[in-house]
Amino acid sequence: MKFSEISKILIDQFNLKIIVIQGNKETLYCYGDKAKDLAIELNISLPADLTHSLKIPSSQIEKCEDHLKSYGYKYAILELHEFDLKTDFNKKNWIVTRTSSDEAIGITFDNKNLTGEYPRKRKTILETILLPTELSLDEDTSITLNEEQIQILTQIDNWLSNDNQIAIISGRAGTGKTTLLKYVVKLIEKRKKTLSLLAPTGRAARVITKKTGVQANTIHSEIYVLDSNSIKMSEDPESQQRAFEESDFSLNFKLKEEENLAQIYIVDEASLIGDSLGSQGDLNFGTGRLLNDLLTQIGVIHRKNTSTKILFVGDSYQLPPVRENSSPALDILYMSRTFKLTKLPEFYELTKVMRQSENSLILQNAEIIRSQINDKKNGFISLKFNDKDFYHSDAISVQKEVSNQSLANRIMITRSNQNAHGFNKSIRSRRFKGLDTSQPQINDLIIVNTNSSKYGCYNGDIYSIIELSERQIITVVLEKSSRFKHKPETVNLLFRDILIRPIEFIESNKFDKQVKVIENLLNSPENALDKSESIGLHVDWNNRTKLANLTVEEKKKDLLHDPYINAVQIKYAYAITCHKSQGGEWPHAGVFLEGKLEHESDFRWLYTAVTRATKTLSLINASYLEDIKN
Repeated sequence: MKFSEISKILIDQFNLKIIVIQGNKETLYCYGDKAKDLAIELNISLPADLTHSLKIPSSQIEKCEDHLKSYGYKYAILELHEFDLKTDFNKKNWIVTRTSSDEAIGITFDNKNLTGEYPRKRKTILETILLPTELSLDEDTSITLNEEQIQILTQIDNWLSNDNQIAIISGRAGTGKTTLLKYVVKLIEKRKKTLSLLAPTGRAARVITKKTGVQANTIHSEIYVLDSNSIKMSEDPESQQRAFEESDFSLNFKLKEEENLAQIYIVDEASLIGDSLGSQGDLNFGTGRLLNDLLTQIGVIHRKNTSTKILFVGDSYQLPPVRENSSPALDILYMSRTFKLTKLPEFYELTKVMRQSENSLILQNAEIIRSQINDKKNGFISLKFNDKDFYHSDAISVQKEVSNQSLANRIMITRSNQNAHGFNKSIRSRRFKGLDTSQPQINDLIIVNTNSSKYGCYNGDIYSIIELSERQIITVVLEKSSRFKHKPETVNLLFRDILIRPIEFIESNKFDKQVKVIENLLNSPENALDKSESIGLHVDWNNRTKLANLTVEEKKKDLLHDPYINAVQIKYAYAITCHKSQGGEWPHAGVFLEGKLEHESDFRWLYTAVTRATKTLSLINASYLEDIKN
């Protein structure tokens, strides 16, 4: 069969525009409507008679194929194979080995006729490559990728099959990280590779679950397990209470020992992942370095599971993790030096704002702030304001808006817990006028303050209260240790059973859950239980278990399942700190500025706060920011 005949069959059957056929080791022949365009783009000599094929030197084939993918051409590449069919001669076959139409892959032609699909037992073709633009998203077929996203997706496809284990996608607000991530997930499914989707917080995990349709988990739940052997437990209740009161007790979580199951890990909101040692407390995780522990557990470092890959996705201009100056999971030099990698992680940066975001005043101002960070300009900054999308406001107006808005639609962002507490108090007095606002109400908005694995509630998760029981007050006396022996302290612990619903799924009861909460933080400006309250939780548990006469091992098990000591610590969530807001987004946000913007950290804070809003944003206490007149 002639090359021109082969080309015509493929072009007609699969609506292709370019067919590349291997003639011999030195030359490939190109046919199709776009062959002339390809020649011009690659600076290849055109044939004198344009009805003839375009000859491509073998040295150009790799460049040619990359070009076909990057420019979204519909194409097929056929390679020459010879198979001994136990006849008097070797029969030549041309096989479709790479194509933008996966239906055409493996189709075989000989010098006589089309033989049909290439037999699987003889299949020696390369792994099929489905062109990124051919991927479909069932939930939103209107989404299309821009040229930059297509190029990065093609590079990700190559990364999936090379020997580099770490890759990073970095992109500022509005450049389409989530859109691209949907396609990456589809691509991994097409490649038939197992995937684990992770996020640093429960809220971020639910957001990306909703957007991709793939269940995401928190990093902590993926890599850590309680180390029961490290729990210091005494059979004597008095000795145990003394240990609690002296703070000689902690729960330590170690890395899971079992091998990871996924081939590809994707971590969204990677700017939140820290790698510096924190102080030891009641709950300790691994080495204290989350990035190190993640890479260790999945086998990228130390255990060296070379079949595992990890892709970090995030915005390097956001606030870095606590105690960090930058986001280590998005820093290729940090990872290379710290973990002694043999190869630099592959780095892809999204720089082009997506077409549907170009007119967003929020994103235009985010870009101004980002440029201020990039150029290391401290001090004065001017932003673009109007009366609708990005505007000055005052605290009272924003509090009214928040108290009247639908639960999932609006948030107020502050820099300090003290201000968040004050705003929450004012907002709730408006929202629940005439009710007892010293206690939570149905439809109240709450945020989880610390992880509770028993109830599957994680730091930063925001819920609406659907039902609630009466408050239960448990009084504990601290009196056994030297600290309290001569001056006993009485602690009141406030518990309640409530039915909660995540705000990401506010219209559905599918994810409702019944939990026990401790309310001591609800009306407090602090961001954690005080020392006496924390000790009191443990002493209360000790008081109840001593009545059951449990062994040490039984106590350890009970500690993990007891509803009181594992009660979810909550605060109100109408106003939250910027750190707590990371990983979430709201249609409308009010941002309260505290003092002037002077340092890079101030601008990172403002950038992070501003980019939490998707539709409108109001700035409070920001009259000193001048308007850039269009």
